[in-house]
Amino acid sequence: MNSKGALWRKWDFHVHTPASFHWAGGKRLSDMTSAEKEKSFECMVEAMNKSDVEVFVIQDYWTFDGYHAFRDFLKNRADGFCSKKVLPGIELRVQSPTNYRLNVHGVFSEELTRQQLEDFKAKLRLVRSERSLSDEAIRQFARGYMDDAIRKEHGAQDWDLSIDEKAFELGAKCVEITAESFRSAFVETPESSAVIMMPWDTYGGLEDLKWAKHYAASRDYFSRPHIFETRKQDYRDAFSGIRTSGNGVYFDGFKSALNGKPRLAISGSDAHKYEDYGKFVGGKPTWIKADTCFRGLLQATREPASRSYLGEEPPKLTALREKPTHYLKSISFIRSGTPISADTWFGSISLDLNPDLIAIIGNKGSGKSALADVLALIGDTGAFKHFSFLNRRRFREEKKSWSKDFEVAGAWVSGEVRTVPLAKDPESYAVERIKYVPQSYFEEICNEYVIGKTNTFEKELKSVIFSHIDEGERSNFSSLDDLLQNRESQLEKSIIQMRAELSRLNASIYEEETRLNPENRERLQNTLVLKEQELAAHDLNKPGEVSKPSDENSPEMQEKLDRLASLKKDISACELALAGFREERKRKIAERSSIDKVKEGIAQLERLIASAKVELEIELETFGIGWDQIFKLEVSSEVIDTKRLEIEDQIQVLHNQLDPSNSDGMAAKLNSLENSAKELSIQLDEPNRLYQEYLIKFQSWNEARVALIGSSSLSGSIEFVRAEIEQLKILPERLQALREERTLKSREIYSLIIKKKVLRESLFSPVQRLIDSHVLIREEFKLQFRSYISMMGFSEKFFGYVKHSAGTFRGEEEGQEELRKIMESHDIESEEGIVAFINDIMNSVMFDKRSDGAPEISIDKVIRSSSNPASFYDFIFGLDYIDPKYSLLLADTPIEKLSPGQRGALLLIFYLLVDKDPCPIVLDQPEENLDNQTVFSLLVPIIKEAKNRRQVIMVTHNANLAVTCDAEQVIHASFVRSDGNKISYVSGAIENPSINKLVIDVLEGTRPAFENRSEKYLETA
Repeated sequence: MNSKGALWRKWDFHVHTPASFHWAGGKRLSDMTSAEKEKSFECMVEAMNKSDVEVFVIQDYWTFDGYHAFRDFLKNRADGFCSKKVLPGIELRVQSPTNYRLNVHGVFSEELTRQQLEDFKAKLRLVRSERSLSDEAIRQFARGYMDDAIRKEHGAQDWDLSIDEKAFELGAKCVEITAESFRSAFVETPESSAVIMMPWDTYGGLEDLKWAKHYAASRDYFSRPHIFETRKQDYRDAFSGIRTSGNGVYFDGFKSALNGKPRLAISGSDAHKYEDYGKFVGGKPTWIKADTCFRGLLQATREPASRSYLGEEPPKLTALREKPTHYLKSISFIRSGTPISADTWFGSISLDLNPDLIAIIGNKGSGKSALADVLALIGDTGAFKHFSFLNRRRFREEKKSWSKDFEVAGAWVSGEVRTVPLAKDPESYAVERIKYVPQSYFEEICNEYVIGKTNTFEKELKSVIFSHIDEGERSNFSSLDDLLQNRESQLEKSIIQMRAELSRLNASIYEEETRLNPENRERLQNTLVLKEQELAAHDLNKPGEVSKPSDENSPEMQEKLDRLASLKKDISACELALAGFREERKRKIAERSSIDKVKEGIAQLERLIASAKVELEIELETFGIGWDQIFKLEVSSEVIDTKRLEIEDQIQVLHNQLDPSNSDGMAAKLNSLENSAKELSIQLDEPNRLYQEYLIKFQSWNEARVALIGSSSLSGSIEFVRAEIEQLKILPERLQALREERTLKSREIYSLIIKKKVLRESLFSPVQRLIDSHVLIREEFKLQFRSYISMMGFSEKFFGYVKHSAGTFRGEEEGQEELRKIMESHDIESEEGIVAFINDIMNSVMFDKRSDGAPEISIDKVIRSSSNPASFYDFIFGLDYIDPKYSLLLADTPIEKLSPGQRGALLLIFYLLVDKDPCPIVLDQPEENLDNQTVFSLLVPIIKEAKNRRQVIMVTHNANLAVTCDAEQVIHASFVRSDGNKISYVSGAIENPSINKLVIDVLEGTRPAFENRSEKYLETA
């Protein structure tokens, strides 16, 4: 047995045959000869076969004769002579407190016998006479109870009621059955073989019943029918349990009167001649999604909202017509002509597939997952790595070679047929046409995402978000990441530039903090003391004074003294010149560095502009605008290059002057003069030589003393150290200014990150609008799509810089707890919140808050030796650890705090209700890790909603999913290892008796087990 199950088909619930006294298509049945009856029913079959209606319900007034005669007529015809299903029905009028005759209908199973139908009729009692309903009773009623007013009302004042035909016609127009007999007749009909149908706003309907005046009777008549006949959509929705703007005024009243149980709403043609069969008043045919049998109708009465439709075409049929490439029509297994293995496996199985919900059931190891894998393979699923059957441990085992014997052909509604080998996975470049969500895939996405092992879940979210972005917004980008990268590129460049500026600022701050360090202050004080002691010791070593010899020197000696004085003068001039050369060379080297910095800045600017040109030129071309029309850059480095060469030449000249090996330089000249002076000093007499030596020693001592005292600009001198100590007084103010500037940089970086957040929110706003507009998502599941600033991974990065051995964060567990408290006490979703967080972190690093008085602690003692404080500052103030993220919440609970099963359910909600992709989706045991209550309250509604817009195929062991979701097709899998590993499948609708039994046996554990449980449940539980 291989049936597609419940399909959308047109049903006409209200047609008459010549057995009705109101028949307008020629002779009545009772007046026809046998030949005329044959001809009439041939016309009836022709009318039905030509119609696009699949099921007709005969609703003759007061009788089953037309149905009996038609069924007898078909017995002598070949199978298929009448291609339509015909169900028995009867139209009656029931006693009621109205000023009009209230109509009521019965619809019966085609499995009832002639006698069972007549037994039902016999139980009906006529008002007044209390006789059983029959033609004779109707005639008697007309003859015995009709007064002149009634006869006149029906135009029968001149009729001769002794004529049976006239008496029956008048009686049929006037007679009513008792309400009690009608109720008891239905109760006594074989179980599940009859339903009550009443008109609502059609002829003889309940709409005009005076509720206030006859409340009890009104409630009774309203609550009993299984089916109501109406031609208005708002009424149909109200009966089906769907509140709309059009029925909101009376919806609650309907619901209450129906005892909270929805009813099937239909419209019929009320055809009184064959040519009107299937012609619905107002052009709104009735569509029923069910097997074409009474059991199918019963199923529709249990699921009226999803199993019925009034209108030209149900939305699913529209989708099949407009998007035929998105629905898999059938699959067929093809066995190799020369199989490698003798095992049967799939043989030559073919399965027609329903476009709505398909439930694959079976005992463990029966071939359910095999079918799921195969279906996914046909659609080039991207989740093929999670195949549980088509893998190398099972069906693709290399030694067995089973998979090499089979191919599977998948036919789409569009007519396309694609054949794939079971031994081969989809190609990496294949376009996925069937979404596959096996159980292991659920676990990877939902569990490993939370512990950070995979970002698959985030990828899935991004994929769904991208599917909702307007095509114009998506442009030519193939993914959300590509689109974000394009939209955020300028923001990212600004953030990078801002962080570079911040890094330079942090280097200066750390340098100033180092200078302000108490240890540094102590070191400077100690240095000053040592320098002053060194000066005192130097003063004690002042050369002893030697008196200047008398001026009475020989002419020869005086000449030498004069020559020596001249040399000393020249030496002083050389030393002064050399000091100038050194200072000038220092200045020129600084100028050369500045020139190089300018050159690199210009080069960097050129690279930046070139990069921007590459990125923006393509965008400008779309507007027909050239880059040169907007930006003109002329860079001439000639003047800078010339200046650098000039400086380089000057440095070289100065270097030559200072190079002792250069005979033409000043340093060499000084050496020559000093050597000459030394030689001349040796030639002096003892008094003058000693005096000259004294002068040299005193000059050297004095120069050393001057160097020791120094100046505020001479590094290492006493005055320099004093100036450093003095500067410490104003350093806190400068450091505070630098820190404030740093905070401003952090604020600017944060504002850029918020701009990224706003940009991302604008991109996924279509998804948020969908969630906000979807009652099931918004109110039942309380699903939220939240954007937020994430600080994921901060703790690990923080302790990559900060040690556990000192300060507030000492101790591994204790330090982690202190950081957690700080992180949880600040709202980083605001600029002030992030600044407060940074300040709290920095205070906890700079001060030991876990010690009395929270003493200040050196940053160098807190930061790991493998890092440095400036880099730590870059980390904290650069905000590289925060980023805009987006996630899902279920009933106000973030995904990270949901159970694995709830995370899977959340993902299903996203796939089935939010994902716009209309391709088929295959789910492997979506109920796994969920309790039955959650399955019923959460999964059932979303699957029922999703099947309205896409083909849903699921492997399940849960009756709530297969039965409560009202699967349109059930496929039962079985596996017989002893018969060559034979897998077989049977399929059909739930209402099919064979399929129904399999569902009960597999999902409920057989009917006795189900009934045993049912009997033990308390009514009040």
